[in-house]
Amino acid sequence: MNTSSLFLTAILLASSTAVAGPVQEAFDAYGVPQSHVAGTLLVQLADAPRTDDGVQAILDEVGARTDLSLKLRRRGALDWNLVIVRDPKDPAHVPTEDETESLRNQVAADKAVAQATTNAWFRTQAVPNDEYYGAMWHLPMIGLEDAWDVTTGTSSQRIGVIDSGLVRTHPELSAKDAAGFDFIEDPAFSNDGDGWDADYTDEGDGCPEQGQPNSWHGTHVSGTIAASSNNGAGIAGINWQAEIVTGRALGRCGGDMFNSVNAVAWMAGYEVPGVAPLAASDRPQVINMSLGSPNTCEGGFNDVFEAARDAGVLVVVAAGNAAGPVQLPANCPDTFAVGAFGPTGARTSYSDFGPEIDIVAPGGEQAMGDDAGVLSTVSPVDGSYTFLQGTSMAAPHVAGVASLLLAANPSLSVAQLKTALTGSGYTCENCDNKPALVASVSVAAVADGSIPDQGGNDPGNNNPGTPAPTGPTGDVEPNDGFDQASLVECGQTYQGTISSETDFDEFVPETFDGPLTVTLTPQGQDLDLYASTGDDWQNGDLLAYSENEGTAAESFSITMTGTRTAIVVLPYQTQGSVGYTLSVECNAPAPAPTPGLPGDGGGDNDNNDDNNNNDDNNNDNDRDDRDDDDRDDRDDRDDRYDDRDPGSSGGCSHMGSPSSVAPFAGFALLLTLVRRRRR
Repeated sequence: MNTSSLFLTAILLASSTAVAGPVQEAFDAYGVPQSHVAGTLLVQLADAPRTDDGVQAILDEVGARTDLSLKLRRRGALDWNLVIVRDPKDPAHVPTEDETESLRNQVAADKAVAQATTNAWFRTQAVPNDEYYGAMWHLPMIGLEDAWDVTTGTSSQRIGVIDSGLVRTHPELSAKDAAGFDFIEDPAFSNDGDGWDADYTDEGDGCPEQGQPNSWHGTHVSGTIAASSNNGAGIAGINWQAEIVTGRALGRCGGDMFNSVNAVAWMAGYEVPGVAPLAASDRPQVINMSLGSPNTCEGGFNDVFEAARDAGVLVVVAAGNAAGPVQLPANCPDTFAVGAFGPTGARTSYSDFGPEIDIVAPGGEQAMGDDAGVLSTVSPVDGSYTFLQGTSMAAPHVAGVASLLLAANPSLSVAQLKTALTGSGYTCENCDNKPALVASVSVAAVADGSIPDQGGNDPGNNNPGTPAPTGPTGDVEPNDGFDQASLVECGQTYQGTISSETDFDEFVPETFDGPLTVTLTPQGQDLDLYASTGDDWQNGDLLAYSENEGTAAESFSITMTGTRTAIVVLPYQTQGSVGYTLSVECNAPAPAPTPGLPGDGGGDNDNNDDNNNNDDNNNDNDRDDRDDDDRDDRDDRDDRYDDRDPGSSGGCSHMGSPSSVAPFAGFALLLTLVRRRRR
C-alpha cells in the first residue's frame, strides 16, 4: 500500500447560493452547535394533521397561547415536525441554545402539543489522523475467520448505515450500493447545494470552522461492514455478500436530530412525508449509527427506536468518544450501545462508558501508533483506505457480525440478536464486565440453534417459538449472591439467563417447613442445580445438587426446615449466553434419599437400622470417590468465583481470539477457563 495514498486532506467546501435554512442561521449566530440547533424544535402535536397547512394552523394557535412565533419547516416521520421558534417581538434574533431549551419547555406545556424536544446536533464518532500503514488486526481479533467458515452473509441482505453518505464510486463499495436517500434538510450543510433528495453520495463531513478535514466517515463505516471481500484487492468487509442502504444525515460539521430520526424511520418501513418508501426487499434488519450528541434520550428518538424495534430492526449505535457518559442516541433504551477496545483488548482511552453500554468491540487506540486504528475505505481522491479510531469504528463491527447472525438464521428477533451478540463469555480489560464481541462464538451459537427462544415477549420477534413460562419471567441481575438472590414462589415457573461461563444465578423460595422440589431445564447447554443455606454453596453450605451430563434437566427434592435456602443455577461448560426455566413446587411428596447427595433431608433417619447402616457403609465408599472428585472440581469453582465482586455477571479478562493461540503483536491472549466438575 502506498503510504501517500493514506493521507486525509481537507477540501474546500463550495459556497451555496441557496437561502439559509435554520441550521445555517444558528451557525451564523453562534457557530458550530454545542448540544442542539439554536432556534429549532422538534414538535409532535396531540392532533396530528397530515398536511403542512394543518400543522401550521395548530402551531399558530400554540404560538398565540405561548407568545411565540412557531413556523413549520418540514413535516417528518411519526408525526414529528421541524419547527423554527422565535420571539415575535424580535424575529431577527436567533435564540441561544439555552434560550431554545427554555422555549421548548413553554411549547411542550401547551395542550395541543404531545411532545417537544430540542433538535440535537450530532458529530461523527471517529478521531481521524493522517498517515497509516498496517493490517486489519481488528477482524481476526474477534474470531471472524471461524465465523466466515460458517457464513459470509447472503446477497439478499441489506444493512443500513445512517452517516455522512457513501462514496458510491469506491471500488470496494460500488457493487454494494443498494439504495439510499439524502436526509440533510439544510442545503448549506449538505455540501451538495440542496436539501432532501435521492443523491446520498458522501460529499464529506469536514468542519472548516473547527479546522477538521473530511473523514469520509460514512464510507469508512460502510467499508468495515460490507466492503467487497475475497477479491485479491483492498480490504475485507465483515459481511462479504450483503449490500448497503444509506441514510445520509451528516454533512458539514455534523447533522441534526431531525435528519437521523427520519432516516431510521424510512429504513424501518415507516412513512416519511415527501420521501418515496424504501422497497421492502431493501429494508435492513440492522442499522448502524456512528454518531453522537451530549444530550439525553427523549422525544423523537424514543419514538423512532421503539418503532424500529417493533419492526424487527436492531439499531447499533456508537457510545461516543469523550471518555465520559454514553451519548445520545446510544443512551436510548431501544438501541444497542457499543463501546470500544483497542489492540491489547483493553478499553480505549476515549470510549464513553456507562450502564447503557451493551457490548464492546474493536475501535482502535492510535495512542499506540496510527496503524492501531481501524483500517477501512475513504474517498479515492484522498486515498482509498485509511486508519481511523473511535466508537464509530467499533459499532460497524457489531452491525456486521449481527448481519452474519441473520444470514445464519434470518428469523432471529431483535432480542435474540442481542442475546447472541452479548453471549460470548468474553470481556475486555477495564470494561466493567461488559461483554466483548466475538463473532466466532456468536455465529456458532446461532448456527447450532443454542440461542434461547424469547417466548414471543419481544415486540420485534419474528420467531415467536414456544409460549413463555408461567409466572414472573426475565433474568434479574444481580442475583449472584446469597443476599442478592431473587425471590421465587411455590407453584411458579421462571425464565432466566446465564450470561457467561462465570455467571451464576441464585433464587430463594419462601421460607416454610416441608418438601420442596426444584427442576431446572436448560435451553441447549449444560447447566447444574444446587441448594444452599448460605454463600458457601461450593462446600459447607451445600444441601443438595443435580449434575446430569449434557443438556438434560436437573432436579432434586429437599425438606425445608424454615431456614432461608438458596437455589443456585451454575453453568458447566457453556459457550456464550444460555437460557433456562426453573420450576418450584412446594409440599410435594419427598422422594427416597438419593445416594451421594450430601446433607439430604429425606428418608429414614433411624441410625439403629442395620440394613440402613449397611447400605450407608456401601454408599459411603462410592461417595468417597465421588466426593474426592467433587472437592477437586469445587476447588476449580473456588478459583473462578472467590475473587468475583458480588453482583457481577462475569469475570474480566483480556479480550482475544478464541480460535488462535498466536496473539497479535503486544496482545496477551487469555483463553476462557474451562473447568470440569464430573468424571
